[in-house]
Amino acid sequence: MRLGYRLPSTASWRYLLPLDPHPVHLSQSAISSLTDIVLLVCRDTDAIDSLDRYSMACPALPLCGLAIAEAERGLPDINNRIRALMNKLGFGPDEHFHIRMTGCPNGCTRPYMAELGFVGDGPNSYQLWLGGTAAQTRLAEPFMERMKVQVGV
Repeated sequence: MRLGYRLPSTASWRYLLPLDPHPVHLSQSAISSLTDIVLLVCRDTDAIDSLDRYSMACPALPLCGLAIAEAERGLPDINNRIRALMNKLGFGPDEHFHIRMTGCPNGCTRPYMAELGFVGDGPNSYQLWLGGTAAQTRLAEPFMERMKVQVGV
């Protein structure tokens, strides 16, 4: 789990550039505390699959009142299926793209700007969006209006 990149600083403040979405100003003590927490929780960061590292999902069901489909509980299953297909096609374990999944058309995880976006539009049904960029400088385009996917819960 990479939190971001540190830039050199001339003051006691440093910039933390998270992978997503915006730079954060943190004091040196906050950076140290955050680093300690990450090292405690996630000791072997290389063990995290690159698809999982670059994926994001909203909490969706059962936590969000707007959700009409799974997201957070369904994304690991989708990532496993995508990784299996990528392995079958000969892609390496470090190959990845940004995946965003949301349980409703609100788009809290910005699936409309992801390289691969899933937008819940009903139980086990998703809109599939393709073509955004990793830097989120281009909107994705709808590829499928209703794609039925049985996700593990």
